[in-house]
Amino acid sequence: MRTPVRTLLLLAGSGWLLLGTTGCLRDQPAPRAANGATFGVTQEPFRGRWWQYYERGVSWAMGGFLDLAEADFRTCIALRQDDSRLARTYGMHFVQCFVHRELGAVLISGGRLDEAESELLISIAAEPSAKAEALLQRIRDQRAGAAAAAPGAAPAALAAAAA
Repeated sequence: MRTPVRTLLLLAGSGWLLLGTTGCLRDQPAPRAANGATFGVTQEPFRGRWWQYYERGVSWAMGGFLDLAEADFRTCIALRQDDSRLARTYGMHFVQCFVHRELGAVLISGGRLDEAESELLISIAAEPSAKAEALLQRIRDQRAGAAAAAPGAAPAALAAAAA
């Protein structure tokens, strides 16, 4: 048998739980339009699930909103750590989720090559993909280009070629 005080505490706790779970979603960035397309959107209403952060992050990245894409990818990683070709969302519904790979691509675009390389290696360890390998090659090429353009690199390259 419940006492009035216990019932009141139960209802108050449920109310705080409800407010706590919905309050997090209010501060979501609004979709943005660029070049005739809308970015930062998901197919279903946004409920804060890991796959929705991933989907919206991909949308932000396609629109060039790199900071917003990075934030969504990092939130997705906090909720789901692994890359997978068949990641279960619920029941029998599966999606591809390469969040570390996509975060790596965003970090490359931002010039943060060391962080990007780390994310891409995590992605490849979990689920190898040609795109992740291509992105790693892009990092290697950018580093080689930067090393060749650095002062004093030409004499070192000539000395290495002569040896």
